[in-house]
Amino acid sequence: MQINDGTKQVTLPDFLIVGAAKSGTTSLYYYLGQHPAIFLPKIKEPWFFSHAREDVKIIHPASGELLKKYLILNLDQYVNLFKSAKPDQLCCEASTSYLFLYEQTIGNLKSIYGNASDDLKIIIILRNPIFRTWSHYQMHVRDGSEKLPFNQAIKPGVIQARLEKNWGPTFDYIGYGKYFQQVKSYLRHFKNTKVILYDDLIENPKSTLNELLTFLGLSDAFEMKFDQKYNTSGLPKNEIAKHLGNFIYQDNKIKAVLKYLLPSGTRSRLKVWLGQRLFQKNILPKENKMLLAELFKDDIQLLSRLINKNLDHWLD
Repeated sequence: MQINDGTKQVTLPDFLIVGAAKSGTTSLYYYLGQHPAIFLPKIKEPWFFSHAREDVKIIHPASGELLKKYLILNLDQYVNLFKSAKPDQLCCEASTSYLFLYEQTIGNLKSIYGNASDDLKIIIILRNPIFRTWSHYQMHVRDGSEKLPFNQAIKPGVIQARLEKNWGPTFDYIGYGKYFQQVKSYLRHFKNTKVILYDDLIENPKSTLNELLTFLGLSDAFEMKFDQKYNTSGLPKNEIAKHLGNFIYQDNKIKAVLKYLLPSGTRSRLKVWLGQRLFQKNILPKENKMLLAELFKDDIQLLSRLINKNLDHWLD
């Protein structure tokens, strides 16, 4: 989408995938990216609209590094992500922070897009918040940034203390799964907002993607492949898998060298291939499931009415 930033015409995304985290956003992003009429930037989660022009203080709890080194916070740098897009392609971007940090994100979108925000399309994919929370926790365990047992990590006092230490919003495991107000705000501010469910993407990927292509005004004649599973989390299968997982998901000097030697696409495919072989699902204990069901029950019921979809199965 071409807009005027006040001095010149720039290219910005035609549509955004805004989350929720651990709800299939990565898979959805790469599935859509197979379509020749869709352009994906090399950086999947720049978090630009949730932190535009901010001096981000978020730190990585394991390394102590500032997160801003991985984010795009400058408009010129953000626009540069889409410079290779062809004139007939729709530009897409996907940052899971956009749903949880909806107030900042929507404010920045309205400010930067101006009247063109009326043409911006929003895709929201939602997963049962009970299993989303567990998967999010498991991802942090996998990445080496979570050391607490699950029942402690989701306590309000622990979450608040971590936020005050600038650990970042992704450690608000419960807040990330309370979708009602987040979705309601997007529906109110953007007339072209599409809500889909993670279950539908997993069970019926072809029909779900065709539905989205229709929403985007694109042909569904293109045959997509759905055999890859992205951003795998869970427990390492063995001790060797644990050490290899630490190598893949934590910063180190060898990875820094490989970034210069291997194209981003090759690195992404290698990461997916290794993730599928190193990790296995860790089943959510029944007592934790019951606890989360009670925490999310009211929000799920409100969301169900908002999007006019029966979500009772989320609480079964």
